[in-house]
Amino acid sequence: MGSSETKSQHGYRVIEVFEGSPAHEAKLQPFLDFIESVNGTNLRESEIPFQEIIKLNIDCEVTLSVYNLAADNIREVIVVPKQWKGEGALGITLRYEDIQQSRSKILHVTKVIDNQPAKLAGIIPLEDYILGSIDFDMQDIDTLEAYASMKPEVHLQVYSSSTKTVRMVTLKTGYPESEPRLGLEIAVGALHGLN
Repeated sequence: MGSSETKSQHGYRVIEVFEGSPAHEAKLQPFLDFIESVNGTNLRESEIPFQEIIKLNIDCEVTLSVYNLAADNIREVIVVPKQWKGEGALGITLRYEDIQQSRSKILHVTKVIDNQPAKLAGIIPLEDYILGSIDFDMQDIDTLEAYASMKPEVHLQVYSSSTKTVRMVTLKTGYPESEPRLGLEIAVGALHGLN
């Protein structure tokens, strides 16, 4: 089920999905999926916060309308919030975001440099897209480089256009022993959107 565009301008972006959680079983995808409504109620217009709706529906099926950045469509996802071995009834971390702004933050990797962090972490040029990080709110390449200049590791969510999957990649920047380097070149804009 899907449409060619999102109904909403905003949604709860799925940042993390914990293995074994209800969200994991429902196949929610980190950094690609935005939850727009629950049981037909648009979350932007709801008087009840998302977290409260979930708490009120423990052990009951709920239908989420989920917009996916890569597929550029909305799908319905059935999930059962419940107590499980981890935190939260769904086992996800969310961040409320503007969907179009999130799309504009995607960085298309066009080149990786041998023996540099991106290459060593397995980032593939022309196939991989950096979607963001669970550690900080990545706005653009400048915020990524600024964060990397202060940390020995940078955890990135990377989308592969060949496998159509998202994976966590850890770049070891060399900080503080050496000047931090990422070892990649990126591009943004309409010609470098997800495909």
